[in-house]
Amino acid sequence: MANLLIFFARLFFQSQFSSQYIAREGRRHATFFGVCFVLLSSMCMHVSILAEESQVTDIIQSHEMELIPELSQLSQSIKVSDGHQSSIYTSAQFKQKLDELRPLRGTQVELVAQETDLLLPVYKTMPLALQYEFVFLKGHSFALMGELTKAVHFIEAEMHSPPPEALNALYVKILALLAAIYSDLDDVTQTLQTLNQVVLFLDSVDDIDNEAYVYMMMVEMLSRMTRFDAALQYTDALYATLDKVSNNMRRCYIAGTHAKTVAQALKQDEDQRRLILNYLRKAKSECEAAGENEMVMTQLRLMSEIYGLNGQVEQAKLTFERALTLALKNDTSAELGFIYIYAAKMAMVEGELTVAEAYFLKAIGIAEALNVNRLFVDSTLGLAEVYEAKQVFKKALSYRKLYEEYNEIKIQDLQGELTAFESAKLQRLEKDWQVQNLAKQQTLFFVAEQINERKQTHIRLLMTLLGGSLFFLLLWAGVSFLQKRRYQALAERDPLTGIYNRSAGEEKGMALYQDARKSQQPFSLITLDIDDFKALNDCFGHATGDWVLKKIVEVLNEVIPKDAIFARMGGEEFMILLPNVTEENAWLFANTYRSALLAINTQYTGYHFVVSVSFGVTQAILPDIKLDSLIKRASDAVIFSKNSEPVFISQPSSVMSY
Repeated sequence: MANLLIFFARLFFQSQFSSQYIAREGRRHATFFGVCFVLLSSMCMHVSILAEESQVTDIIQSHEMELIPELSQLSQSIKVSDGHQSSIYTSAQFKQKLDELRPLRGTQVELVAQETDLLLPVYKTMPLALQYEFVFLKGHSFALMGELTKAVHFIEAEMHSPPPEALNALYVKILALLAAIYSDLDDVTQTLQTLNQVVLFLDSVDDIDNEAYVYMMMVEMLSRMTRFDAALQYTDALYATLDKVSNNMRRCYIAGTHAKTVAQALKQDEDQRRLILNYLRKAKSECEAAGENEMVMTQLRLMSEIYGLNGQVEQAKLTFERALTLALKNDTSAELGFIYIYAAKMAMVEGELTVAEAYFLKAIGIAEALNVNRLFVDSTLGLAEVYEAKQVFKKALSYRKLYEEYNEIKIQDLQGELTAFESAKLQRLEKDWQVQNLAKQQTLFFVAEQINERKQTHIRLLMTLLGGSLFFLLLWAGVSFLQKRRYQALAERDPLTGIYNRSAGEEKGMALYQDARKSQQPFSLITLDIDDFKALNDCFGHATGDWVLKKIVEVLNEVIPKDAIFARMGGEEFMILLPNVTEENAWLFANTYRSALLAINTQYTGYHFVVSVSFGVTQAILPDIKLDSLIKRASDAVIFSKNSEPVFISQPSSVMSY
């Protein structure tokens, strides 16, 4: 505890003196916090002494308690032979090796597999925490190598009993990996059993990523089995993790899975449809931000369906058309098949049987290409109904038979999954009982029969004082940290437009350019300069000039690549750095940007004029050691562009590259 206090005290003073403004206040607070530090250190030591005395007294008074075994050794040497040479691993060296391999497991799969094979003979002799870390790393390595069965056997052999409470987070991480492997093996029973086992530990760990992933898998499995009542219980827990997750893709899948499940379960309830639409809109917004178009298609299709159930026909059609347009851009997606089926059903309602027939046939084509049974079931049934309405009974009978065949397969799969679900549910109840029994045993083991009331009161009082003091220390440290972040942002950003200023843009751009040189990837640069900006300021005022600068940034931010660096170089000059882009493509980008800027509507300024910008485009070549040479070439191109033809604000420059 004393070491923790020293750490926070150092953090506080480092953050307090990180800027000139805060440094002026440091001398005034130094004496006060120095006294607090001495006082709190004394209290920590006193608390430790009291706690140790109480523990000794309790152990002496409790004759039936067993002695706690030593869980790890302070120093450990293990001799490992790889067939040619031998090496010595201590616990610290073993941990260092794991730390080196962990970030490589997704990029250098074979290397990690070889290195972890060498560690197999020794990992059992390591502390339990390191064993768990190794089990996750090796199990993941097996899975990435395509050896799923080996991964299952290896993990199951190590995870046969619940872990100590301190290792619950690692245990959850390993079981989540095991559930994902079972899912890849299409083993529904084992997937559900493993997920049920993980859920028991989620409340005891602070791992939001694995928590969201486990709940998402559980919801998807239950929805697949049409057990929406059970799925809704987990989908609420899943949605509660959304605000704690920052990754755009994960936020998309959390919001999308939740909205889809709620829509499937409650869409027939008229009172719930408004809530469902809100969930779908939220999910659509998250998935658009993440660029997950297939999820966006699903949300648009479900929104159209809800609008149709509400009788909002025009809104349903418009939403459906957006879904169809997006789906046609990704014609290998199963979602396109479901959109075709929904379109066919809408056409049948309107009496357009030929249109419905065409959509159903397209859905069957996708079902055959992707082997999606549900698409076969829905499309064959739809075609049977279409031909019955057309009185083409021979075709209707043929498709009705196909529907019966595919539906029988669907029912058999569903029955098997439901049986697996009930089996997993029973096993979970049994494990609940085992966990409760284990918790009681642990409570009886670790809790003393008699407690010294006087010492306990002192400990609570001192801990309260210590907690309050630590809270204020952390508060000061937090405020200082936020101030430091704010000053850093002010130093990097242009205050008018919000994009990088010249120094920050050149610094980040140089790092990006060095990476491109190392990987031998193309790297291009576009500079742009507003034509006759001084004349614009003189004619229409500086407020209008500021509006033009901000509007240019707003328009270009929507069209430049996500990995580009956009910076204001000063005045009316801007720079766009484009990694992995050739000069030819950069030239095309510049033309696109120019068209977008020419389309700016300036009527909101109270004046009518055209925003004209001159561009300079260049690509890095071998002699370009620094970014400055690229910037100069591009700037020279802008100057050449302006001088090659007299340009006024209403006339864009035609020279685009140098």
